[in-house]
Amino acid sequence: MAWSRVQNGSEPAVPRHHCGQLGIPPKTINLAIQKLSIMLRDDYKNLSTPEKIMLVEEIWDSIAQDTRITLSPKQKSLLARREKDLIEAKVKTKTWEEIKKGLKKRKP
Repeated sequence: MAWSRVQNGSEPAVPRHHCGQLGIPPKTINLAIQKLSIMLRDDYKNLSTPEKIMLVEEIWDSIAQDTRITLSPKQKSLLARREKDLIEAKVKTKTWEEIKKGLKKRKP
């Protein structure tokens, strides 16, 4: 969904099937989302760093829940191969402690 199409009203910001579940007219939801977007564009600058991180986490989680995101056959194959390599211990991994030690050594 292109944000420009949502802003000009040619495409709903929330899929129509979700609007029906909420019992709110799509036009009302779109207006609310547009207002929120405008507010966030300016107000996020006033958030503390931890608050910004929490906001980004919420956005990322909402993207992860979007079932419209699909992987190409090539991406699926790559992930399956990597998972198989991990299961078969073909990939050398490090513990978090090993990673932290290595990072501390690199600091000047």
